Amino acid sequence: MLIDPVVGERFFGREDVLATIEKRISALKSGYRQNIAITGHRLTGKSSILNHFLNFFKDDGILPIYLEVFPEPFRQFASKFIGTLLYNYLKYSRLEVRDDLDYLISECGDRIPETVSSIKNILKQISSDDIDDAYSELLNLTSLLKKETNRSCVVILDEFHNLSTLGIRDPFKGFGKKIMTQKDTLYIVASSEVTSIKKILSEKLALLFGNFETITLGGFDCKTSEAFLKKKLYAATVDQRLLDFIIAFADGHPFYLDALSGKMNELTGNAQSGEVTVQTVVLALEELLFDSRGTLNQFFINLLQDLLDAKSENCRDALIGIAHGIHKQKELSRWAGCSTKEISKNLKILTEKNLIYRSGSLYRFYDKVLRFWLQKAYHKRRTTLVNNISDKAMNFRADTASLIQQFFNESRMCVPVRIKNLLDSFNNEIVHIGSKNRRLIRFDSTEVVEDRGKDFIVCRLREKLILVYCPRGKVDENDVLDFISYSIKYKPMLSRRVIMTLDEIDINAKIMAKEMKMRIWDSDAVNELLDIYGKQKIVRITQ
Repeated sequence: MLIDPVVGERFFGREDVLATIEKRISALKSGYRQNIAITGHRLTGKSSILNHFLNFFKDDGILPIYLEVFPEPFRQFASKFIGTLLYNYLKYSRLEVRDDLDYLISECGDRIPETVSSIKNILKQISSDDIDDAYSELLNLTSLLKKETNRSCVVILDEFHNLSTLGIRDPFKGFGKKIMTQKDTLYIVASSEVTSIKKILSEKLALLFGNFETITLGGFDCKTSEAFLKKKLYAATVDQRLLDFIIAFADGHPFYLDALSGKMNELTGNAQSGEVTVQTVVLALEELLFDSRGTLNQFFINLLQDLLDAKSENCRDALIGIAHGIHKQKELSRWAGCSTKEISKNLKILTEKNLIYRSGSLYRFYDKVLRFWLQKAYHKRRTTLVNNISDKAMNFRADTASLIQQFFNESRMCVPVRIKNLLDSFNNEIVHIGSKNRRLIRFDSTEVVEDRGKDFIVCRLREKLILVYCPRGKVDENDVLDFISYSIKYKPMLSRRVIMTLDEIDINAKIMAKEMKMRIWDSDAVNELLDIYGKQKIVRITQ
C-alpha cells in the first residue's frame, strides 16, 4: 500500500462501489454468492473503499477477514490470516480480544474446536515446510467456521496478485478450486497491478471468471471531483476555471486532489487572502512537485527508485520520452538512443510495473501527474545547462502558468470546435477505443456544420465521408433519429457515422445507434484522444 487508506469522515464518494459490496453481502446471506474483483491503477482508492466499508460494517451474521497481501514468507501471511479470523470471531462475539496469536488460539479452543484444531495442524505443516498443504487447509478455515458458528465469511484480499510471491505452488489454481466448493464464503479481491489481475482472472482463474463481478476504478468523474474540491476548499474562493483546471490536472485522482487542496489551503491561510488564484495553484504545484522536499516529488522518487538508478538509464529514458509525448516504439528507440530490441524490452518492463500501457500502437501513461513531474520537474532539473536552482524553479513556474493558460484558452472554445481540432490531429495512428483498436484516419478536410440546433462535423477523405455528431446534452432516441435523418443527404459518399458525446447516452439510444452500426465514443474516449494529441481535457461543456 503506497499511502494509508482514507476512512471515516475523510472518505469521499464511491457510493456505487460501496452499494455493490453491500448488495453482494446481502445476497450471500440469502444463499447467493457472487465474488468481486476490484482493479484500478494506484491511487484510485481501492484500499480506502475496502477499509472504509469495514470501518462501518456491522452484521453479527457475517465475519469479515481483511488482509493486505505482501511479498513475504507464507508463514507470515498464514499467521495474519489466522489471527484476523480469530480476532474478528471474538470481536463480533463481543469477547475480549488481543493482538496475540497464542492468546487468540487459546481463547477460541473451546468455542470453535474444529477450526482451532485445523489451525494447529496448519501451523505444524508450516513448521515442516509443507506450505502447499498448509495453504489448502488455510483456505478451508472459513468453511469450518461457518459449520461451527453458522457465520459466513467475507474474505478480502488486497493486492491479491501478491499471492504469487508467497512461495506456494500454483496459488491461484488452488484458490480457484476452493472458490468452486466454498459457496458460503464471499471473496473480494483487489489489486493495483491492473495488468496482473486481469491476467489472473482471465487465465489463472479462467473457469471461474463468471464468478467474479469486476469493478474497475478510475479517478473521480468531473462532478465528484468538483464536489470534493469544494468541500476541501470551503473556506476559500476559487474561480470556476481554476477549479476545472485542478480537476483536469489531477485527472480525478483523490490522492492528488487531496494533496493539492491541502497545499492551497495552506498557502491561502499563510497569505490571509482566502482566494485561490493562478499564482496560488502555480506555487502549490511547485512546492508539491518541484521542491525536493515536496510530498509528491518524494512520492514519485520512491515510486521510481529502481528506475532512477544509473543501471536503468535506457528504461528511464524511455519513460521520460513517453512523458514528452513520444508514443511509438520506433520513435522512442531514437529518443533513448538504443536498438528497437532494447526499447521493446524496456517498454515491457515499464508495462509490467504498471507505469504505462499500450493503446494500439501507442504507449501511454496511466498517471498524468507523474507524467507532468517527469517532464517538467525531474527531467528539467537533470538536463538544464546552468545548475541554478532559482532559475530552474522559475522555469517550472513559467511552464505551469503556461499550462494553466493553455487550459483556459481551450476551455473557451465550444465543444464542436475542440472536437474538430482533435480530428484534424489524427495521423493514421492505431488507438484502443472501447473494446477495439481503431485507426485514426488522417482526413483531407473537416468542417463544423450546425443544422436545426445540432452540431455535426463533416470529415472528408478522397471520395469518402465520415459524419460526426457532437450532442449538446444527454443523447436520447430522438437524437439518433435526427442524426440518421441528417446523414441521408451525404449518401452515397457516407462511409461511417460516429457519435462523440461528453454527456450520458440513453440505453435505448445506444441500442438504436449500434443497430445502425454507428460508433459511440463517450467522454472517457474523447478525453483520452484529446490527451494523446496534447490537448486539454473537457471538464465542462460550453456552447
